[in-house]
Amino acid sequence: MVLTEHSKDERIMLRQELGNMMNAAAAGNLRFGAGEDVDYMRRDPDMLELRLTAHTFDPVEDHVPPDTEGYKFRLYFAEPPIEQTMLLALKFGRARRNGTIGLDEQDVHVDEASTRYVSWTRARAMKAQSLPK
Repeated sequence: MVLTEHSKDERIMLRQELGNMMNAAAAGNLRFGAGEDVDYMRRDPDMLELRLTAHTFDPVEDHVPPDTEGYKFRLYFAEPPIEQTMLLALKFGRARRNGTIGLDEQDVHVDEASTRYVSWTRARAMKAQSLPK
């Protein structure tokens, strides 16, 4: 799992922030748009990205140079049109904070989330067709 390489304190912090943000998302209390808490992904417009603010270090608070390797955490999810109130979590990812390597890692995460969403959608449709009417 993504968090196993991090300290116990970092894992607790990330889980707490993720839980808080998921509750805020369910209540519709997050900021939406470029650079905000949540935004659609250009790579796949069905995917949304929940941006956690927690990092494995803070370059300002910890006096770490900004080009030093660190990680950002994202939850990729969808809002299936057939389930109006559902937020379907599809991938929790960790990517490098700086440079194209981090962006490439995020692209891989979005692709994995998209694949999962397509699979979920197909399974859901097949289940709906098999139910008696």
